[in-house]
Amino acid sequence: MSNKPTFNHSAFPILLLAPQLLITFVFFIWPAAQAVWQSMLLEDPFGLSTEFVGADNFMALIGDTSYYSSFFTTLFFSFSVAAIALLSALVLAVMADRVIKGATGYKTLLVWPYAVAPR
Repeated sequence: MSNKPTFNHSAFPILLLAPQLLITFVFFIWPAAQAVWQSMLLEDPFGLSTEFVGADNFMALIGDTSYYSSFFTTLFFSFSVAAIALLSALVLAVMADRVIKGATGYKTLLVWPYAVAPR
């Protein structure tokens, strides 16, 4: 007797994959494709008229200096938040690992948010 799975019909693996592929298409591929399509359109503020402009929107974005400023501000902010979060988590982990008076209570309070179910 072999532990290797065998399928009598070739449709069975496809049926097993179909729900995940459908979810991936509906929630990831379709919205991404729609976002790319809409990024190539020029619409009025109320969405009543649209005009296909192709890559003109991207060319205008590349030529805009305020875009680069906002991009680097976002990049700096993202790395700063990640560094502060990791550093504070490291400090808390080191403090939780120390042998001090009341360490058990401190560790309990540290994991308390995970033990209480949100409403």
